[in-house]
Amino acid sequence: MNATTAAGCCSRFLEGACARGCEPDAGGLGPRSDGDNHRIDEDLQRVRRQPEFWIGSTTTDGMHRLLWELVEAPVLDNTPAPESVGVTLHRDGAVTIDDDGRGIPVDPLPDSGLPAVTVVLTAPPRWWTTAAPPPGDSSRAVQGFGVAVVNALSARLVVDVRHWGRLYRQAFERGEPLSALQDLGECGQETGTTLVFLPDPEIFGDGVWSRTEVVQGLSSRAAMRPGIRIRFVDERGEGWAEEFYCQPEPV
Repeated sequence: MNATTAAGCCSRFLEGACARGCEPDAGGLGPRSDGDNHRIDEDLQRVRRQPEFWIGSTTTDGMHRLLWELVEAPVLDNTPAPESVGVTLHRDGAVTIDDDGRGIPVDPLPDSGLPAVTVVLTAPPRWWTTAAPPPGDSSRAVQGFGVAVVNALSARLVVDVRHWGRLYRQAFERGEPLSALQDLGECGQETGTTLVFLPDPEIFGDGVWSRTEVVQGLSSRAAMRPGIRIRFVDERGEGWAEEFYCQPEPV
């Protein structure tokens, strides 16, 4: 299995961005106004103040919801779907999700001038502005909350995007960009995305990934898209590796 790239579903991650066409671009972060910064800060803090509204809880159940949000995006992508998705649990609690799909777009958006991948990771969908949780209401979790919520609830997150044989990278801390989107030059893979995130201990405490839950979840998600291969690696303890594949129905 070629599991070298993650969460590369632009149709799931960015409403309407791909409809305008994804063309090659150098991917500079570009200017950001004070108003943009203020809005993003408010959105990030809103998620961090009431994470239960978005992910249901701040227990390990909530942690696993972050993982499923990122795994389901490439699995359910139709533009086109990747052939393989990889999930790796690291010893430090971080997780890598990678796929060989077409990758999150890096071209600048006309309304902000920011790379699409930056907007995907920092800006909420439009419905966030009308779905503000009532004070103290954590009775339900938002479905399909998006990678920006994962970013906001991560101590650190790094995204690598491969487009047209070039590698782009951006790093974040608790949702805030640490750098501009960087063009790192040519790479050996034409397309795909790799995303590494560490759930924030300020939110999740000493939460630990459950190998059993991850194995069961990946197996069920492989069945969502017959033909896709999902490879799981657990680097903790004595290590573990397993692959999930659902044979497509004959035509």
